[in-house]
Amino acid sequence: MKHSPTLFIIQPEKISIRDFFRLKEGLLIIIANIYSEGSYKMYIDMYNDKLFKAFFTCKEARGMVSSFLSAITGIKKEILINATYIGGLEETNKTKKQKGKRTDVIIKVDNYNRIIVEMNRSNNINIFEKNVRYAFALIDRTTKEGENNYSKVLLLNIDKFNKYHTRKPIIDFKIRSEDGIIESNIYHSIHLVVENFTKRNYNEVEKEIVKFIDFLKHTNLNEMKKDYKGDKEYMAGVIKLEDYMKDPDVYGLLYEEKTGKELAEEYYRDGISEGKRQGIEQGIEQKAKESAIKLHKKGVPDELIMNSLDINKEQLKKYLS
Repeated sequence: MKHSPTLFIIQPEKISIRDFFRLKEGLLIIIANIYSEGSYKMYIDMYNDKLFKAFFTCKEARGMVSSFLSAITGIKKEILINATYIGGLEETNKTKKQKGKRTDVIIKVDNYNRIIVEMNRSNNINIFEKNVRYAFALIDRTTKEGENNYSKVLLLNIDKFNKYHTRKPIIDFKIRSEDGIIESNIYHSIHLVVENFTKRNYNEVEKEIVKFIDFLKHTNLNEMKKDYKGDKEYMAGVIKLEDYMKDPDVYGLLYEEKTGKELAEEYYRDGISEGKRQGIEQGIEQKAKESAIKLHKKGVPDELIMNSLDINKEQLKKYLS
């Protein structure tokens, strides 16, 4: 089962298997902190699709988002601040029960120019093909019949994986010939490969792009507050994130669990085989075993380990044998 959390307050008696696999390796550190300090820490995952969309389109983050987009596109920041942003929290709320309806981030710069922003957390089957198809559908839908001016779309992909096995942090795609002659400007795609944004190539990239990607890499709200103290635009975004996490209604909407039926339909649509599903289940079992061993070696009590991993005494004994 796929999980992508972002923030939750951990208390020993309330840790569940769902939360464990949402935070992955980070839970080992959290449990150790709880056991030794008796306190909690606030973790966040900016690659969570719903959270990213809500944050990217909110007014509080408009300053930092506009600076980032301006550095990518060359469009003046003032224009981007006043553009129309679609696909945030309100759209998520409207469409959460409408199967198949997308709630992508779309920025209407003017009547003829739009930007689609995609957070690509994992390399799902045909993910880029689906994104491109959606971009061309948007061009067709927003171009009025009989007009000489066609709508233009920039598809901005933020990739948590390295699909093209490149060392470049930014990959630029356009419709062009083998000689580099651009056939049409109606479609343009840019990929930001997160793992390639390292100190080694920071000098090659606009500082506002680097700054935004670094922001996405944060996993702790308290660390965000420290790192962006004194930065008016980024602190406004951090405070908004904290507000999201404190509101149980918003949190529940952003991290709503998928039902078994919805997951089954998703597997079918993406063509995931039964064998792969079994592999996922086996992987989860193996992960629980590895984590139980690590926690046991750290001296965490058996009861806390069982509660954390949602396993019984017999399972724990089996994992530790």
